[in-house]
Amino acid sequence: MVLEGPLGTLLAVAIWTVCPCVTPESLGYLLHRLLHAGVKTAMRTRFSVGAKHIWVVLVAMTLLVPLQGCLVTSVFPLFDDANQTVFDPSLVGAWRSEENGCTLEIRKANRIASYYVEYSAPAEKQGDGCWIDNGKSVKFWGELVQIGTHRFADLEPTAENECSWDLHSFYKLDRDGDSLAALPFDSDWVARKLREKKLQVEGRIDSGSGAFGFPDTVILASKPKKLRDFARTYADDPAAFVKDLPQFHFVRVRKSQQSPTGDSKEKRLEDKNAESKSR
Repeated sequence: MVLEGPLGTLLAVAIWTVCPCVTPESLGYLLHRLLHAGVKTAMRTRFSVGAKHIWVVLVAMTLLVPLQGCLVTSVFPLFDDANQTVFDPSLVGAWRSEENGCTLEIRKANRIASYYVEYSAPAEKQGDGCWIDNGKSVKFWGELVQIGTHRFADLEPTAENECSWDLHSFYKLDRDGDSLAALPFDSDWVARKLREKKLQVEGRIDSGSGAFGFPDTVILASKPKKLRDFARTYADDPAAFVKDLPQFHFVRVRKSQQSPTGDSKEKRLEDKNAESKSR
């Protein structure tokens, strides 16, 4: 059951005005939470940190997190400075999910970050669909962090997205030739470990709704070193990651499979302008 009548309509209009990329399903769930949990309960933090800006970000993001799916996000990045990141030129190029048609375009960035990443959904739904609405795309600044024998991508949304949140998300990269899997941490697994106090990181848990098929969402608040230790400890634990998401499994798109040169050139020019505006 969700909020109905004038109040529900007013809330829906307000949310869509601020964040037009909200899907009807996400909006319905959000209104459901407002009705049954209450705004004060939804905004209650469950850990104490010294930096005031962290609390502000968590409060601002509490109601937006369900719109992002079940990804584990973080206030801080995986790295302390650029010296702790690596650059792999073989990642640059176009990648595509064969089952869903989701595309991942990775380019070398300039001063802001090592990579400029765009994740896009086709105009018409294929398979189970992508992580975002059909015909939409989201753009990120990306860094690659070497942790032990594994590499993790640290992505932060750019300012040009319709709904931009100032939080990082981490993905363990599994590479096999022209195949690439970006494996996110399992939010339910992380939430359970946090509740059991078995992790060396701190975070805020936003309980999902099993009846509606929504998992727990988690915002980590530990500093980069603790985050790297956490990633190193569980990098080889299959239970810590979501592996059955075809939306995050890609194969490389060869140049012969890409759009004609004219379209590509125009797109590169548009993206270059967008990148400049977001700085």
